[in-house]
Amino acid sequence: MGQSIPLVCQDWANTKAAYRFFSNERVDEADILCGHFEATRGRVAATEGPIPVLHDMTESSGSKVSERFRPIWR
Repeated sequence: MGQSIPLVCQDWANTKAAYRFFSNERVDEADILCGHFEATRGRVAATEGPIPVLHDMTESSGSKVSERFRPIWR
């Protein structure tokens, strides 16, 4: 799926900083994503009509597609 942290960080200082960040108990995934979710809700609320949602289906079983999220090719 992704690359290793040392490969992505490119040097020891960035790698060490990444691991320090990930091990910090004060860092919470929900806090990091909160601003993104709020901005997304604001954009959705300001939009009229259907909203296209892109989704990578390469790892999906495809057994059930939600009624709320219909493929655009239908």
